[in-house]
Amino acid sequence: MRRGQPITFRQLQSAYTDVQRELERAGLWHQRGRLINTQVVLCKLPPPDFWDAAAFFVREVNYVYRAFGCEPGHIYVPKWIWRLKRGQYRGSLRDILRHEFGHALAFHYPGPICRTRAFAAAFDARYDDPWPEPPQDPANFVTEYAMNSPEEDFAETFMVWLRGFSGANGRGSHYGRKSPDRITPALRAKFRFVRDVCRQIGK
Repeated sequence: MRRGQPITFRQLQSAYTDVQRELERAGLWHQRGRLINTQVVLCKLPPPDFWDAAAFFVREVNYVYRAFGCEPGHIYVPKWIWRLKRGQYRGSLRDILRHEFGHALAFHYPGPICRTRAFAAAFDARYDDPWPEPPQDPANFVTEYAMNSPEEDFAETFMVWLRGFSGANGRGSHYGRKSPDRITPALRAKFRFVRDVCRQIGK
C-alpha cells in the first residue's frame, strides 16, 4: 500500500479472500464461529478519529460513527490513505486486514482474550489498559506499532502469527521474519498465547 493511492474494491476483495483462507486454515473461520460475522467494508471517508488509520475495527459507535455509516463489529478500510500513525506503515493490505481481524477476534471473544490473567502475563497488561511502564526493548515486539498498547501488541502478534497460514500449504513460520532462535522469551510467550487462545476458540 502506498500513501496517496486509492484502494480499489478488487484489491480489497483479493486481500480479504487470502486472509479469510488463512483464518479458515487457523480454524477461526467457520459457521459456528463469531468471526464470520465481521464484514470488511471499503469506505470513502472514515470518521475523524480514524483519518490517520490504514484501516480500523469499530467496537462501539456514537452518532458521529453512524453518520459515516460505521457499525460495531466490522472492519473499515478507507479508500484513500494520506498519513499513518507512528509505526503503522507496513506496505501490505493483507497484513492490515490480519491486524484488524486480531481486534475483531478480541471483540467477539473477550472472555478468553481480554479478561484473562494469561493475557496479562503474556502482554504485561490487560487488553484494554495502558502499559504500566513504557516499553523499552523493541526486541520484545513484532513491530514498532505493537509498542503502542497491549491491544495493538496483540493485534500485531496475531497478524504475524496468522501470516504463517499463508501460501500453498499454509504451514509457514509463525514468527514472521524473525528466526526462531532470535525470538525473545517475551515474544515466545505472546506467540504461545495467540496460538493457544486460537486453538481454544477454534474448537
